[in-house]
Parts: sequence; structure tokens; C-alpha cells
Amino acid sequence: MLSYFLIVVGLLSTASCHSNHHHHAIALARSVVAAASSASSVSVASGQTPAAVANPTASLVGPSAPPLSGVNTATTSQLPDATLTATDPNIPPLSDLTSGLPSSVTPIFTFTAQLGAPGPFPGAPPLPTTTLDRSKYPSPTQNAPTDHPLMSEWLKELEGHQIPDIPPNTNNSECALNPEAARDASRCWWTCGGCTNPTDIVTCNDKDTWGLTFDDGPSPFTPTEENLNATFFAIAGNIYWFNEIAVEAYLQGHQLALHTWHHQYMTTLTTEEVVAEIGFARMMMKDVFGVTPSYWRPPYGDVDERVRAIALAMGMQTIIWTRNPSTLDQFDTNDWRIPAGQVTGPQAFQQFEAILTNASVLNTGFIVLEHDLYPQTVDFAVGYTLPTALASTNPTFTLKPVIECLHLPMSEAYNETRTQPLPQFVTSWHGEFINVAEIVTQSNSNLTTSSSGGDGDGSGSSSEGSSGSSSGSSPLSVSLSNVILAAVVSILAVALKS
Repeated sequence: MLSYFLIVVGLLSTASCHSNHHHHAIALARSVVAAASSASSVSVASGQTPAAVANPTASLVGPSAPPLSGVNTATTSQLPDATLTATDPNIPPLSDLTSGLPSSVTPIFTFTAQLGAPGPFPGAPPLPTTTLDRSKYPSPTQNAPTDHPLMSEWLKELEGHQIPDIPPNTNNSECALNPEAARDASRCWWTCGGCTNPTDIVTCNDKDTWGLTFDDGPSPFTPTEENLNATFFAIAGNIYWFNEIAVEAYLQGHQLALHTWHHQYMTTLTTEEVVAEIGFARMMMKDVFGVTPSYWRPPYGDVDERVRAIALAMGMQTIIWTRNPSTLDQFDTNDWRIPAGQVTGPQAFQQFEAILTNASVLNTGFIVLEHDLYPQTVDFAVGYTLPTALASTNPTFTLKPVIECLHLPMSEAYNETRTQPLPQFVTSWHGEFINVAEIVTQSNSNLTTSSSGGDGDGSGSSSEGSSGSSSGSSPLSVSLSNVILAAVVSILAVALKS
């Protein structure tokens, strides 16, 4: 049923790039879903039929709120040659990378990992010896539930830590709609102003070193073409269905890091909701890899002092991406704007060239934001940005996973094998701090009056987020997004390593 898979990839690539992409995806896909429901070979993981992606709009909204607000203008206004073509003949010309273009790269579904296989780096534990038990998890179509029995245990991890009592933001963390939060510098809200905490990782140690990162997988288009390793910030709700793809990337030497359960704007969530998003994602990765990542990236880069402190208390240090300290221009390729229909391939490449220009003024290395969620973003990386960076001789760039660009071995990327403690959280927050014991007590009380959300079929209750910004997408459009996601990560991983 690979042909069905590619049809769905093409349909959803086109449909999901509009503001009403959920409705388009439903209308376009109805004719193929019936056939898929009876075809067991459609599944690409553990013989299961993909049911949902964490959030189908994950890469369509982008790391910053307003369209084109982060586009760098450091280079000339002249767009690159629209006829620029990739060395790989399977990848379309740059000008053909548009919201309506399906990838011409064929997804590869070859899984070699065995249960209990040795880990990929010295000291790594073997892979788990049992298959993933999805019944212990909530549905990946929903936000992580806060009424699960494990919540009390996870909340207790915050005890002994100073967690700023910052109220959640609203309206998808848009700066203009949260003016008080945007004005309060002590919140250190990255989304509005680029504030970072001393514990945040935003650059690589050495000049001209590129921390290569991809958000939102796993999915079957993930790169291995240039014998490179990268850091993949994986949405656990996607690992739910495509765990075998994630394991292949892990065993190939890529760094796996956490990108939450359901890809929410984290500063809009209550403390309990933040804990649930991290807790379920962390548990999923432990069950799949046998190790727990020590690093995470907040979706959209949306983090403040409360969210940072919670993550660090739960064993997760924050990695964002670089900004030019003088101009605040982001090292964001804007690849996600191609499937969103907001930029063309040449316009996105102009932004990439601006990143390289900005990199030249830094005394450090840099971390770049790219995505492995859509075929267009993978074609853009494998066909254009990575070859351009690797071909550069003045300067010569060195591309590495973030853990390695920090001069740390891969063993330091995971809590079970790291030898150095995570940094102690420090904050300039001038307000009150959360009474953790009170939250734990309230959580225990809630458990006595509500059912568990961990039944794996979506029947448990699910947190909707304090701002009401949780995904309201239909199961059908979400399911189709999950299929395209699987295709993208797999090709990207294979492209980086071949």
C-alpha cells in the first residue's frame, strides 16, 4: 500500500497549507480513507494503522506568531536564481518547492532494529525487550491529560525547586494579545523579545559550527544523505505510531530530544498541563529507546521562566535556536512557511543565506531551526540548505548534533547515561513561587473524582489548556497528517546518512 501512502502524502501536503487546512484535508481524503481502513499494510509501525499526529498545524504556525515577522533581511533583496536545482535529480528545482508540491522522494520503510539490540553509543543500555504498549498512553489526538494516576508522581518532581508563579498566557501566546506578559521582563518570555535564561542552550561552542536540528518528527522522510547526524526534537504523540522510525534514527547516531506530547504553546498551559505534556513525552521516549532525553525544545520556542523551571525540574534543559544578538534575527530557515504557502522556495533560500550572513558576525557557533514534518521542508534541506553549507569554504561550516557542538559525548544527551548534572535554575522573576505541595494535594483530590486518561483509546478526559488553544482538528485530518509525518522523517533520516 505504498502507493496509497504517497497519495495521502500528496493530498495532505496540498490541503494542509491553507488556513482552513483541516476542512480541505477531510474533503480531499474521504475517497481514500475507506480503502485505507481495510488495508493492514498501510501501517508503517508495528502493524498498526496510524491514527493521529500530535498537532497537524505544528509546522504551519511557525516559531513566531505573525507571518513573515522573523524573516531576515540581512542579505540583498535579490532572490536567488529560481532555476537553482539540487544535485539529487529526485528533488525538484528550488522554484518548484511550493505548498502544493508533493515530494518526489520515495519513503523508505526498512527497519533493522531488533528488540533488545545494543545501544548506539558507549554505555547506552540496550533497546527495550518488549514492544510499545500503547494502551498505557492517552490518545495522541488529545492534549496530555492531567487526571492520570502518574500526575501526582510527576508533580512531586517539582518539590524543592523554585517554580515562578507566572499566570498562563492566552491566544496562542501572541505578543499583542498578552501585553502585560510582554512588558514584564522578569518573565523572560522568549516569544516576545527573545529573552533567554542562563540555562538555555542557544548556540554552539565553536565559531562556524552549526547545530543541526529538526523539529516535529518522527516521520519517514528524515535525512542521511551527507553522512550527517542531527538533533531531532520528536513529538511523542508521533512516536506513538512511528516508534520504529524513531528507533532507527536513534540507532544511526542521531540525538533524540523531546518536543512534548501534543505540540502546544507551553506558556498558555497551566502548571499541571505543562507537567503532563513533558511527563507523557518523557515516558514514551523511555519506553521506546530505553533512555530519557536530557534536552527539550518548547514548541514554537514558546517558553518563559515558569515553563523553563518545570522542564528543568523534570530533567529537561531547554534548547532553542540562535538569534543575532544585535538584530534579534532568528536562525529559522522559514522552511515551514513553504508548505504553509507563505513563502516560495527561493524566498526561503534567501532567508537561509541571511542566516549564513548572520553566522559570520558571531563569535560562537549557531543552532538552526528546520523541520522534518513535510516533504517540502525535507526537499529544501536535503536538496539545498545542507549541500550549500557543506560546500562552503569561506567559511567552512561543521554540522553536528547539538550535544556534540557543546563538546559533550552522546551519552550526556540522556538522563540514564549522563555523568554531569543539569545546571541549577536561576531566575530574575520578581513575583511569587508556586506552592508545589498544594498542587500535588489538589491533583490527588482530582484523581478521586475523575477517571484515568491513560487508556490509549482517547476515552479518558483530556486537558484543553488554559487558553482553550488545544487542537480542535478532526480525527480524519489528524490521521492523514500522521501519515505524511511518517514519510517525511524517514526520508530525512535516510538522506542524512547515505
